[in-house]
Amino acid sequence: MAPAFHRSREAARMVPRGGAFSIDSGMRHQSDVRRSKMARATTVTLDGDLVEEVLAATRETTKASAVRKALTEFLRMQRLRELADMAGRVELRYSNEEIEAMEQS
Repeated sequence: MAPAFHRSREAARMVPRGGAFSIDSGMRHQSDVRRSKMARATTVTLDGDLVEEVLAATRETTKASAVRKALTEFLRMQRLRELADMAGRVELRYSNEEIEAMEQS
């Protein structure tokens, strides 16, 4: 039996209902372009349950915006881990007091 289809708002193309979502994260609106330095359309196929969970966790209204938010948060956390890994490896040139004194002057 052929799978039922529905029209994805983001991709504006036919994708299978249920098992996986195909999301076209292409930024078509001016507000999307303002948020990104370079808009690039990308089509990915994701597990449907995972997308629904990301939608709920991010409280976004569209799949594409939820995926963008999740990816942004993932990268932010990755940078924080890298920064934490550098603890004790970087020798600071100035103390906090010296930096604050420089800011005051």
